Amino acid sequence: MSKKKQSKKNFLLDTFIPAIHYVPAKIVPFLPLMLVRMIGHCLFITLYPITVITGLRKRFAINIAYVFQKRPDDVEVIKITRQTIHNWIMNIAEIYHFYHPKRKKRLIKSVKIEGLDKINQLKKHGLGVIGVSPHFGNFPLMIFRLISLLL
Repeated sequence: MSKKKQSKKNFLLDTFIPAIHYVPAKIVPFLPLMLVRMIGHCLFITLYPITVITGLRKRFAINIAYVFQKRPDDVEVIKITRQTIHNWIMNIAEIYHFYHPKRKKRLIKSVKIEGLDKINQLKKHGLGVIGVSPHFGNFPLMIFRLISLLL
């Protein structure tokens, strides 16, 4: 890669990407969850066509089709792919909402963990756990919630 191309790449990584993160990180935690979810839906409506144009949706569909042993253009696979991309975008919006420390109580109230008593028993014995969540759920919030138990 030439120095000029590397310089442009570094500019994007050092300036543009942090700027994209800065605005949601400063604003979204203070918005009501309902509004955050509405913004997430609007982002999905805006970004979904881009996933089609860039081929990202096709990559999702190929992986999903492989799991269900169907063709990537199968109606059911396309429906699941669309829902997966929607959940992916909504997960990001919700993570920004619960990101702020002031949202810790709401996070604890909103994210339910089954088997918490078993986790506490293992914790007493110095043992760890493995959390399992489908990609249809917001597994990063599960991790935040588990971390909140330790802090």
